[in-house]
Amino acid sequence: MSKPRVRRSVLAVLCLSVGACASAPEHLYTLDTSERPPATSRPDLPIVLVGPVAIPEMLDRPQLVVREGKYGIVFNEQQRWATPLKDSLPIVIATELGEHCPRAIFRLRSGIEAEVPHALLTIEFTNIEINRATGTSVVATWAYRNGDQRGIESAGDGQADIGSANFSGYVDSLQRALRAWAKDVAPQLPPCQSAAAPNAMSRDTTTPNGEG
Repeated sequence: MSKPRVRRSVLAVLCLSVGACASAPEHLYTLDTSERPPATSRPDLPIVLVGPVAIPEMLDRPQLVVREGKYGIVFNEQQRWATPLKDSLPIVIATELGEHCPRAIFRLRSGIEAEVPHALLTIEFTNIEINRATGTSVVATWAYRNGDQRGIESAGDGQADIGSANFSGYVDSLQRALRAWAKDVAPQLPPCQSAAAPNAMSRDTTTPNGEG
């Protein structure tokens, strides 16, 4: 075989290889953002608007980011979020907080214009890590503001194992870690606390002989 023909054959193989890589299908994923119907429609319940929600810059991208080993970070080009993660997270958080706190109604801050909010809940995720070996963990600080009243700030975390070692399993693990985070944070929010708490606090301020 002549050299020009060999070169053409090699180029043809390379073109086929590059074409196969370029045509590899993308797989899109999304968190479960379906809104569950509220347990009650009482109009006297306070409204808490969720947002904005901030995430680390490294995760503000379409690719699913997975940690491998102690130092490795993998950006999976063919495994992507169908919608930006920072847009999905507020919906998931509002829904999960509503599940764990029936004393308040949680809605997206961007979706309410006419109603006067009872409070605002802003969230900043400092870590969202999907680790093939150890599972998924999320850590986020939050700030609760209610009009002119003094706000409160704290942090919460959530963990979940990875049921199946594939990308669908990773997304499911993140969903469950967010649910665990909401379960951790909900009891700390003022409208979610037990109505008996103020009475308990007043009892703690009395003297042993019953005098205030």
